[in-house]
Amino acid sequence: MSLKQDLDALVDATRIFRSADRALTTSALITLLFVTGMRIGETIRLDIEDFDATRGTLLVRNTKFDKTPEIPLHPSLVTAPSSYLKRDDQPRRRPGIM
Repeated sequence: MSLKQDLDALVDATRIFRSADRALTTSALITLLFVTGMRIGETIRLDIEDFDATRGTLLVRNTKFDKTPEIPLHPSLVTAPSSYLKRDDQPRRRPGIM
């Protein structure tokens, strides 16, 4: 199997989730881990402000060696997070909850 086939198989496996939001979130997380080489903790700590669609970068904070690298993203990966963040089926946050 190629790496692309492995990634596709992992992303396809997210269909087991009943919630579309959970499936999309897990799929995005797997893809991000796969293509950037980031650690799981680094991806979980990402904030919306860390994604720069204009420059096509991710700012990674609190890395293992206390660095703050800026990771360039392939153009195809810049459109995916933008679409993910603009989707209509996002869960709504309750007032006062961050």
